Amino acid sequence: AADAAPTPPGLAKLVSGRVGVAFGPPGRPPTVVGDLRSGPAWSTMKVPVAIAVSQRNGGAATSTMTAAITQSDNASAMAMWTSLGSPSRAGAAVQSVLAAGGDTGTVVQTQVVRSGFTPFGQTDWSLAAQQTFAQNLACIEGAAPVVRLMGQVDGSQSWGLGSAGSDQHFKGGWGPDPDGKYLVRQFGTIRV
Repeated sequence: AADAAPTPPGLAKLVSGRVGVAFGPPGRPPTVVGDLRSGPAWSTMKVPVAIAVSQRNGGAATSTMTAAITQSDNASAMAMWTSLGSPSRAGAAVQSVLAAGGDTGTVVQTQVVRSGFTPFGQTDWSLAAQQTFAQNLACIEGAAPVVRLMGQVDGSQSWGLGSAGSDQHFKGGWGPDPDGKYLVRQFGTIRV
């Protein structure tokens, strides 16, 4: 990907911190603006984890999948993760989902890096790689039930893409760095 462009001045005035945005239509390289390019995936990694579970279940949605995606329930997300087997097996299954979505560079974190947080949520996921994954999301085997759930996110989770237009499918996530500063991120698709 090309170097990121400066943060749009209007957006920089609205937030105190670093900002990054990756966007683009399917089939095109992502456009990345801002000075934030990567960080922990946090709850956005629940989407590829849920797709791995869907693939294992023959494309069926589960109650843990529903809670993890629509309500961002962490216990349900961990139940999905452990249902995929050992940490290395779960990581390989999620890695396969990322690759099917065109993201062949991200390495899924399989071990707890920071106590109190999911291992997969600590995966470093660049905005460009996540946007490429979002572009290809609908074409990934087993993704259909997860994409449907991304269109049914609870109102308490419906910020950003969740408040833009109609026919949006998204997942957000947030969490603190070791210094207590929060990274808030979101990805998805929206019909324009």
